[in-house]
Amino acid sequence: MMKLILGISLCHCRQIRREGMRLLLLWMQALQQNCTSEEILIFACLVPGFPPPIGPGGPCTLEDLVCKALSEGPVIAEEVTPLVQPQSSDFAPDDLTCYFLEILLNLMVRQSMGFEWRKKENQDKGFSFLFGCFKKYYLPALFPSFCALTSFYNPDPGMLHARLCTRSQ
Repeated sequence: MMKLILGISLCHCRQIRREGMRLLLLWMQALQQNCTSEEILIFACLVPGFPPPIGPGGPCTLEDLVCKALSEGPVIAEEVTPLVQPQSSDFAPDDLTCYFLEILLNLMVRQSMGFEWRKKENQDKGFSFLFGCFKKYYLPALFPSFCALTSFYNPDPGMLHARLCTRSQ
C-alpha cells in the first residue's frame, strides 16, 4: 500500500508523497530490525537528488522499486492518475531535495512520539533505528568528508589541536 501511495505521488502531489513518507516511517519504526531490505531501500530513495542506494541489482530509484512492485503479481499496471488534483495554492519549491529532506527530518522527529509502547525503551530504539538508516544513506551525501569514527564523547586530541591552530592563524 505504501508503495502505491509513494508511486502515485512521484509526480502528482507532494501532500500524498508526504503522507506516504509518514506512513513508511511509522511502519519502519514499528518493525525496526525486522524491516525488509526493500523497505530500507525505499527509505533511502525518499529524498530526490541524493545518490541512489545500491540494491541487489545495482543502483535503484524509488521509481524502480515502485514500478517493480506494481508489475509483479496479478495486478495489471495502468497509467497512474492523480487522486488529488494539484491545488492552486500548491507552491512549487525551488529545491525539491531540500524540501523533501526537511520533511523527512521533521517526520523522523515527530513520528518518534507516534507510538505508545508498553516498554518505553522501544520508543528510543525506534528513533535510533530510523536515525541509523538516515546516517547510512543520507549523511555521507550531505557531509562527504565526515568521519563516522569521530566521537564527541571520546574526541581525538590531534583534531582538537589542529582546530585550535587554524583558529589562531
